[in-house]
Amino acid sequence: CDWSSDVCSSDLRVADEYLVKTVRLDDVVCEPVRLYKLDIEGAEWSAMQGSQRILFSDPPPHVLIELNPRTCQSFGHHPLEVVDWFLARAPRRRLHLLRRRRRQPVDRDALAQLFEQKQNKSHNVWFEPA
Repeated sequence: CDWSSDVCSSDLRVADEYLVKTVRLDDVVCEPVRLYKLDIEGAEWSAMQGSQRILFSDPPPHVLIELNPRTCQSFGHHPLEVVDWFLARAPRRRLHLLRRRRRQPVDRDALAQLFEQKQNKSHNVWFEPA
């Protein structure tokens, strides 16, 4: 499919627009995945939708996702929707925040509070297999 950059905040100006060929990760990755890392400026949920076979495989991979309320908003969702969607399909995952080479256990409510308090900041969330 082709995707063009018409998802941007109203306060950002787009100098150029490009068509980018995209593929679903599930269609190109065949071997087992041990670590799944996403940092794609708000489009993480879309990528996760196209990689459900990988995300929910057995054995399950470690999943690290950078979530930022502001960039997620540019794509029409809130980062908690990503968290809730994933946890609904993998409820036994343990959540951690990764900060300065340290991990901090966290729950969904603490993430909600963090996303509310620091809307312009990116947060690395680790979904650890149980």
